[in-house]
Amino acid sequence: MDLSAAKIRLLRSVCLLGLGICSYLAWTAFSMQPLIGCGSGGTIDCGHVLNSTWSKVLGIPVSVPAVGLYLTMLSLLLLVQRPAPEDLRQHLWTALQFGFFAAAAAAIWFTGLQLFVLKHICPWCIAAHCCGLILAGCSIAWKCTPLRKRQLAGGSSLMSVALLITLQSTAEPEVAFEVEVPQWLQQEGQLVAEPTADSSASDASFSAPSEPFAAPGATFSAPGEPTPPAASEFVAPGQVPATSPPAQPAAEIFSAPFSATLPVPEPQKLQRSILPQFLQSATATFPWTLFSVSSQSLLLIPDEPADPIAAPPEPRQVTVAGQLQPITLIVDHWPGLGPRDADLHFVELFDYTCPHCRELHASIKEVMAEFDGRVGVLTLPVPLERACNDASSGSGSHAGSCELSQLAIAVWRCNSAAFPEYHDWLFNTLPSPAAARSRAEATVGAERLQQELASGIPGQYVARHVTLYKQVGAGSVPRLLFSRSSVKGAIPKRQLSSMIRKELRALPSEVQ
Repeated sequence: MDLSAAKIRLLRSVCLLGLGICSYLAWTAFSMQPLIGCGSGGTIDCGHVLNSTWSKVLGIPVSVPAVGLYLTMLSLLLLVQRPAPEDLRQHLWTALQFGFFAAAAAAIWFTGLQLFVLKHICPWCIAAHCCGLILAGCSIAWKCTPLRKRQLAGGSSLMSVALLITLQSTAEPEVAFEVEVPQWLQQEGQLVAEPTADSSASDASFSAPSEPFAAPGATFSAPGEPTPPAASEFVAPGQVPATSPPAQPAAEIFSAPFSATLPVPEPQKLQRSILPQFLQSATATFPWTLFSVSSQSLLLIPDEPADPIAAPPEPRQVTVAGQLQPITLIVDHWPGLGPRDADLHFVELFDYTCPHCRELHASIKEVMAEFDGRVGVLTLPVPLERACNDASSGSGSHAGSCELSQLAIAVWRCNSAAFPEYHDWLFNTLPSPAAARSRAEATVGAERLQQELASGIPGQYVARHVTLYKQVGAGSVPRLLFSRSSVKGAIPKRQLSSMIRKELRALPSEVQ
């Protein structure tokens, strides 16, 4: 059956639109460019959809075969208007009917994946799928081919999409990670010292900004703080890094910006401060330490030998392999998951809007459960949004990541016990910044959160994380930092577990 010229023009226009959209999706997939007008961190999240395992078949973006399909249908629509024998025209329409139905079946499959599996939508993908559904609907309504041929085309198209689904479902997952060993660790005689009981090398610390620091080696100090000679300090705001003996090569102390910990009064001073002045004077003459004043009487109890005051424990540290030297962070100065006294800590650099970071987050949770309290991780968000990370490529798919990172830091500083749940919620929910702020207010209180954000400290933490990100080579995230290597990409749970077992075996025998 011949269609009118107007109907064929409509079919060609729809095919041309589908071809244009699929070509754009294929170009962005190969050039790693962000999609125009596509959100991130919410229901509309093109990056999550286009970086999922369902976005490829045999390692090729699914937009590539879609380009071939629409190009073929557009060519056939140009041929059917030319004079030709009736049998040839029927074959052309049958081929077109197969293409229309195949595009529609693929549209139903990929739309279902977005709605029920990925739970995120790519508007560009949906627009391309709509083209396939329109073509199939028009061909059925206009009866472009006899019923028997439509049934044949429909069955063939379903078989082709079933083959696509089978290939996607049975394909081996891509190796999306890379292990790197810094050059200085590969050189003979330049390895860092054997890890200590807390998996730290004995010579470095990455501390928080704005704190005084004194330690051997090079110094990377916090903003606004005097920089001592011959040291390298990277300190989180308000933290005082622990000193330790030098190692080869000279390590960097990377510290956090500010401390929310109040100094604890010395027991002896506290005891004397609550006594009346004349009683404090008496203690200078008589060996008595406990006084009881009742009416006009003074009871003096002889002093007993007291246990020596225990020295404060050494701060828990974790040393990781920087690009040029080892870098040490004090565990309590940074947000993290797992016990603070775990046998092994490593560092995770990530972006809450990054699909591969979400995959790694799931692997880390499984591994931490497997090792049952022996492993902890310092979770340092590194937004890939250029507003707070000048080393980022500036991809628009990470819009809002700066604010999400600062909110996470603010929740950690306000209530560290509530941080793991909020951190997990950010990854699982992929909220907008407004929704993330509402959740943070419900977690720690709106007024407390506002005060913390207004202090600017969460932003300083994010800036420190970006500095560490640069010092380990920048590039893509997620990135895991261990004592002798780093891992870029979403390492699967099995390989991550193997690496952690290797790190644990390197610990001293009393810790293993």
